[in-house]
Amino acid sequence: MDAKIAAIREFVHNKIREAAKANWQPVPELNDDLNLIDSGLFDSLGFVELLASVEKEFHLTFDPAEDLTVLGNLLHAAANSDGKRDA
Repeated sequence: MDAKIAAIREFVHNKIREAAKANWQPVPELNDDLNLIDSGLFDSLGFVELLASVEKEFHLTFDPAEDLTVLGNLLHAAANSDGKRDA
């Protein structure tokens, strides 16, 4: 696994752990099939904040047409982002 993917994965996992604690939920098993909204970890606003924090931290842009609510999809999209951001 390359360093960028590992860093993104760790960043997102930390955000998931923070969300679980904030919502008084147990930390779920962090597998690529985890649905971040259906799990109750994030509501729609929290999910948008998560995406924004990943974009800001790693200087990338997500395609709004992609389904990023599943952890594996989010990590795949982040790892494959071209890093271009609109000014």
